[in-house]
Parts: sequence; C-alpha cells; structure tokens
Amino acid sequence: MDLRAEPIVLCMPKIEKSRYYDVQVVDMYTFNFGYMGSRTTGNDAGCYMIAGPDWKGETPKGINNAFQSETQFGLIGYRTQLFGPSDMPNVKKIQAGYKVQTLSQFLKQPAPPAAPAIDFPPFTKDDMKLPFLKFLNFVLQFCPPNNDEEKAARAKLAEIGIGAGQPFDLDKLSEARKAEEALGVKEGYDSIVDKKDNIGKNINGWLVAAALGNRAFFHGNWLLRAAGALAGIYGNSAEEAVYPLAKNDNTGAALDGSKHNYTLTFAAGQYPPVNAFWSVTMYEGKTPVADREPDQSLSHQLADASRHEEEPGRLTDDLHPEGRAGGGQESQLAACSRWPDLHGDAALLAERDAAIDPASGQRHMAAPGDNGRKISRARHDELQALMVI
Repeated sequence: MDLRAEPIVLCMPKIEKSRYYDVQVVDMYTFNFGYMGSRTTGNDAGCYMIAGPDWKGETPKGINNAFQSETQFGLIGYRTQLFGPSDMPNVKKIQAGYKVQTLSQFLKQPAPPAAPAIDFPPFTKDDMKLPFLKFLNFVLQFCPPNNDEEKAARAKLAEIGIGAGQPFDLDKLSEARKAEEALGVKEGYDSIVDKKDNIGKNINGWLVAAALGNRAFFHGNWLLRAAGALAGIYGNSAEEAVYPLAKNDNTGAALDGSKHNYTLTFAAGQYPPVNAFWSVTMYEGKTPVADREPDQSLSHQLADASRHEEEPGRLTDDLHPEGRAGGGQESQLAACSRWPDLHGDAALLAERDAAIDPASGQRHMAAPGDNGRKISRARHDELQALMVI
C-alpha cells in the first residue's frame, strides 16, 4: 500500500452479522494502527480512508472513518470467516465486494502527480547480518520519526552512519569498525530472540502474552516490538486475537510428533471463550514466520477435526503423528512427523493442561478443568491455536 501520492480508500460490503471479518492495517513499524470489521466498525457496508504521514487534507464525504499511517507504505490484511467447505462461494462473493481504490478514484477526480519510482534493492537472508545497516538506511527514508525521543535516537544512530536514505558502504569501513558493527548487529538480534522466547506468562506450559499492537501499546518498547515481529509479524493486536505459545510437554521435553500422539481436551462448559472462532495450526518450528513455505503450516478448526465426546459436553480432538485411513484432516496433521521441531502458538484465553495415559503412552492436551498438565512432544513443529475474540 503506497501512500506517498494520495490516500487509499477501502470499501466493505454489508456482511451478515453472524459472520466475523476484520481488516487490519499495519505500517512499516509493524504498528497495527487501524481496524475495520465486526469488532470495531460492525458488519454494515462502509468506506474507510488510509492516509500517509504527509497528508493534510480533509476527510471527504462518504468516508466513515480515516486512519493515518506513520510510514509511507503499509499493509492491509483481510480475514473473512468460513463456516465450512460448502460456504466457500459465499466467502468469495464477500471478497469480491472488498474494494480498494485511490482517493482520487473514489472522488472521481483527476489523480495527483505520481510518486517517484523506487529502486528496491534485492534482499537475502544473509543481508540480516552486517549488510543489514545498508537496508536499514534504505527503509528509514519511508519512516519519519514520530516524536522528539525518536528524533534523538536517530541523531545518535547518525554517529555510526545510520540515516534515512544515506549510503552505507561496508567496503569503506576499517576491519575494526566492521567487527564492531557486526558484533552490534549480532548482539541486537540475540536480544530480540531472547525477548521473543520469553514473552508472556507461563500458564500450564502455555506462554500467554500480547506482543503486537499500535504505538500506544508498545509505549516506546522497541525491543518488544521487534520480538513481536520476529515471533509473528503482522499478527493481530490482543483486542482482536490472542496467540498463546507452547513448546514442551508435561515432562518438560520438547514437543515431538515423530514419537507421540496428542489429544486436546476441553472439559464440559470450558471451551475457549471466543466471539468468532478458534483453530489449531501446526508450523515447522525452526523457520521464522516470514520465511515459511506454504507446506510448513497446517491448520484446522476443531469443529471440523478428528474429535469425540468422552462424556456429554467434554470434547477431545486427536492430533496424530500418522494419519488414519481415508485421509482428511488427520492425514494433514500427520505432516508434523516430517519436521524436526514443534512448539505451540495457541490463541486461547483459557489455561490448558496435558497428561500422559500410562497404558497407551499417548499424550493429552487439556483445557481447564481437566486433570493433566501441559502438552507433549512433536518433532520440530509448532502447534498454534488461533483464537479470534
């Protein structure tokens, strides 16, 4: 979303009240600076304007609300609830009603002069090392500082050659300077990883926390902002969704789907307290979110998954390292046995437990009210439950 020349207008169709949807707007700082949808603006039709940091005009007639990005570029994320395979045509019809246009198109006026073309430099994973500073300079030209504290921080960074749009030539640095800056980049990244791995409160083996939000949420905590982006860039703010994380079983061992089966159990009357839906997703657990391929994540809503009632109202969902005959969701979840690591990012506002069945050796994940603790191993995958509240 390029906001340099003029604002963008997003128009949504009327959506039935029983269907959840949201439209999330994120800037280059990864601040979630705007939301439209069921929770915030309702399910009636409406148009909303997204403006860049330099825009000073009035909000025109026909616009329900306006949001201003702090950065010249941004990202829009649409989420529309699907009630099952047969509901897909309805979702496609809703999606066809989502309209994105420039402000001049919305007003049926001539467009302003186009913003200059940008020569985006190529970027690889290795560039997150010492060359990172060159790319930081490139990106900062689209991210003006917001307050005096940030201006002071930018001035301090300028002492080591970091500045918006400034060249950063590694070849001109002495070997000692290169070593110093390489160490600074490494220590900075290590501190972000450490923060990511220790976000939140441990509740029965699940790390429950909020690490994504708007500027007011972070309140100047740039380390938390970076850790949140590393853990799940472009994720929802806590008001919209919560993502608890689990990595270990009741014995403290890492989750390993190549060796164990799992069940996720909810006692009667103790299902997740959601207003829309919740789901479980498995990820290959070593790869950062932004680098994952499509086959490194598998998800299902428990309403459609392998499950049974052990007693009235008590729900158990089966997660198997090997699929059952006939395919379906159970076979999809079997993919966890191919991956080397599993840790669970579960969006549930309720505490969970897990226990081991001494007869079968099968691990259990349970919701509050069940008599177990934590979850168990599943070879370098990540079990994520997404709960939209």
